Amino acid sequence: MRYIFSVIVLMSLLLLPANHRLMIVNDDDDYFAVASSIAYGNFPYFSDEYHVGEKMPFASVGPGVLAAPFVAVFSIVDHALHAPIVKKRDKDNRYWTWSLLGFHFAVYFYFLFGVFFLYEALKFWGTEHAAMFSTLLILLGGGGVLIYVFKRPVMSHAFEFFTVDAVVLLITLAMQKRAVKCHDEIIGVCAALLFLTRYNNLFLSIGLIGLYLYVKWKNECQMSVGRVVRVFLPFCLFISVFRLLPIVANGYSSYDQGYAGVLGRIMPEVDPLFYWYRIGDIFLGRDMGLVYTAPVLVVALIALWVYKSRVPKEMLFLCGFCLFNFYFAVIWKSFGSYYGYRYLTFTVLPLLAVPLVFLVDHLFLAIGRWRVFLLGLLLCYFPVMSTLAFNNSEIFQLARVTNSWGVVTYTTPNFHADLLTDLLSNPINPIMRAAATGFGSFIWGKLSVQQTVQRASLYIGPPLLFLLLYWFIRNKLS
Repeated sequence: MRYIFSVIVLMSLLLLPANHRLMIVNDDDDYFAVASSIAYGNFPYFSDEYHVGEKMPFASVGPGVLAAPFVAVFSIVDHALHAPIVKKRDKDNRYWTWSLLGFHFAVYFYFLFGVFFLYEALKFWGTEHAAMFSTLLILLGGGGVLIYVFKRPVMSHAFEFFTVDAVVLLITLAMQKRAVKCHDEIIGVCAALLFLTRYNNLFLSIGLIGLYLYVKWKNECQMSVGRVVRVFLPFCLFISVFRLLPIVANGYSSYDQGYAGVLGRIMPEVDPLFYWYRIGDIFLGRDMGLVYTAPVLVVALIALWVYKSRVPKEMLFLCGFCLFNFYFAVIWKSFGSYYGYRYLTFTVLPLLAVPLVFLVDHLFLAIGRWRVFLLGLLLCYFPVMSTLAFNNSEIFQLARVTNSWGVVTYTTPNFHADLLTDLLSNPINPIMRAAATGFGSFIWGKLSVQQTVQRASLYIGPPLLFLLLYWFIRNKLS
């Protein structure tokens, strides 16, 4: 884990934006609104929260639910300072507040636990070194995972990464017949959070429950009504309280419950050639093609094909539900208006980690560990440079335009073609710019005293949380 920790700390120093207000707008507004409504005791009502939904936040509520305890603890400082955010959250008084900083720390916390869960799960399927290396590959070459932890954390993806990693570990433990206290209840909560963090994971959430009950039935040759109740009760309770209750309290809105209208764009296209060209664009597009942003996902897909006879059918079953997210990526005709195919990679990669660790283990034996490390560095070089370059200079900024599929979205049509040109002129240009706008901005940036303290907290936070987590793992879980 210490190698994983070192990489996370290094990237955290490079990815923090310079002199930012700690959040962007739109989706971020809604995620924070849910967290602040719970932290300030207003949930399920949102009259004192700033959000972009019609009657309530349209974005998924799960990230706010998970972040709320951290926002509540950090809001103690805002109460002590008599900050305006305490009475009501408007568009401007949330920036540079301790409540908002609490959301950041929530992201760090869940992300680090997600990494630990994934690493622990992979150790059941491969050697410890292969598990460590596979985890690093996913972090560095998996579609900008670290961007949504450090550069734009007030989003859902770090929480989605945590929940899917937890799914992989929980199913692995069930398949290994390992006893886990309250395993049934934890599965129910995890399945609910899987849906609540990203609504497009509904089918995966239901599939998780069905798969877990099947594994338990296969292990014990019986299925008790009590187990089914213990799984479904927390699942239904969480969804009722955090999803249905706000709708009842605030009123139904087709805009809010239709996820700002995007659900109207899921009807299939008639022309079969559309799918051929669109899938080609998803993998090879010069904007955010998976070959450039998430080459590890492509390698993991190849590993899935090569080791399909070794991959447990339970994992194949869960991977099958990701086809729905892939269909979204195809039919929405855009990559998600930020970095990478974010509504696809965060679900798929943890589930494909098992065949990936099979491949890494095989390569360790075939060509040696250090040669595999070198290949991994070469594989991750371009996506790491892409991650560091994103939004760090004018040519790599998003712009609201009509893309080649006729959809008005935020995109960078020639992002990776421009990146290649930039790298040919200087192979470390993105690193130098990231250093200047990340940790460098803390050193020579013009910040207020409070902003300086908060930004220092953002740099100290990930290492400190990891050290606490590492101590907890060694002393309580080993």
